[in-house]
Amino acid sequence: MPSLSPRLWLFLTLTCLLVIAFHEWRLLPNGRVHATLLDLPHDQAVFIAMPTGTQMLIEEGADQSLLEALGEQTRLLGSSLDLLVIPSLRAPDIAIASELLGRMTIRTMLIPPLPRDSSADRLRQAISATATKTIVADQSRTFDDGHGCTIESFPSPALASSPPSMIVRFLCGDSSIVIPGILRKEEMEALLRSGMDVHGSTLLLPQQGLPVATSSGFLLAVHPHLAISTLAVAKPLQDRLAHFGISLRIMAKGGEIVIGND
Repeated sequence: MPSLSPRLWLFLTLTCLLVIAFHEWRLLPNGRVHATLLDLPHDQAVFIAMPTGTQMLIEEGADQSLLEALGEQTRLLGSSLDLLVIPSLRAPDIAIASELLGRMTIRTMLIPPLPRDSSADRLRQAISATATKTIVADQSRTFDDGHGCTIESFPSPALASSPPSMIVRFLCGDSSIVIPGILRKEEMEALLRSGMDVHGSTLLLPQQGLPVATSSGFLLAVHPHLAISTLAVAKPLQDRLAHFGISLRIMAKGGEIVIGND
């Protein structure tokens, strides 16, 4: 097999460096908040890149393809997250959270209270094996990036028959995104009775638990201007959203939501 000439080696090396540089440039902070909706085969997640370089992931759905999708978003030269948020602790969520802790450097993780049974043992072991700071949202919590943007969590009342869940709200300037997670009707009603402020300008419609997240009580509490879905929305639900004055945006293949922070 003939060897490559020095010029060809130089050309290939420069090409690789240019590809890496372009990937890095595309992900650099530019004074705006980039919230990328990752549409997964069975659920979805939101990757947030702050103007300061802070990187966050809100994992609304558990899917192994998240690891591949996340690799397209995090920095090529260092897979790390400043904050990982897991709104629900179903068995698949526990598995993917444990996997992320083993593969990435995660500074802080925000989760609902861990189940008391052995179902969360794998996650407990993964947490103890890392230096990740774990914040348990047994009450409303706020994560402030120090530059005017926050992530808030609102835990649901615990039910013996359901895994722990919480509503997550990302706020930056005058914009906010509410991610309802997977809550049962009884949990949602109890949370709303508590008087918690879950208002947001944008509502991310879940792939699971959609009837609860689009109930009259919840839509009135959130009062969004825009609802985003990664699935096709039936005509009755489109009419329902329109009745509440909510615009609908379908992002079937995911995509980027840029929030002004100039």
